[in-house]
Amino acid sequence: MKLQKTITVAPEIFHEGDKVTATVTHNFKVNGYDSWAKYEITSTQGPEETIEDVDDRVIQHATRTVVSLAFEAAKKVMEANEKLELGDR
Repeated sequence: MKLQKTITVAPEIFHEGDKVTATVTHNFKVNGYDSWAKYEITSTQGPEETIEDVDDRVIQHATRTVVSLAFEAAKKVMEANEKLELGDR
């Protein structure tokens, strides 16, 4: 797995009520072909919540969701492939 380096942002620039957007893209292969699932979520920083809390909450949700989307997309591609292969007979 390759992880991209991220820049640490000083928490003091964030204020209660700020919006945080996270985008997660997952690359996977279906029958040898590249496919992608992408998910973006925007959330508001709540009272007493640190930016680290928001990051953890938003990233955990986005990551779980994009993995689920990738799985569903792969299933649909495989089903479509089967139909095409049966049609060739």
